[in-house]
Amino acid sequence: MLGDSAGLIHPLCGNGMAMATKSAQIFSELFLKKFQRENFDRTEMEREYSEKWQREFSSRLKSGRLIQKVLLNPFASKLGFGIAKTVPSLLPKIIEKTHGIPAK
Repeated sequence: MLGDSAGLIHPLCGNGMAMATKSAQIFSELFLKKFQRENFDRTEMEREYSEKWQREFSSRLKSGRLIQKVLLNPFASKLGFGIAKTVPSLLPKIIEKTHGIPAK
């Protein structure tokens, strides 16, 4: 699966289109490399795609779920916003954890 159908993009994880296009890039590069072989193995390609997808997206999806839990907990949310006001340099780091590395 590609894009949103592969992982239901969490609203806190940034631009879903960016994840969709990146997953399509991962797939297409892998497919072109594997399909050119005489002994094309779809199962092997799917396994490798899954591994690459997990490396690319699992951390930011986990971060999004964690942030959601914090925001839905009134005490933790109040504490989190207080920390963000006190140390505003944390916000870009949090955004980076959920939005991933910009595409090249």
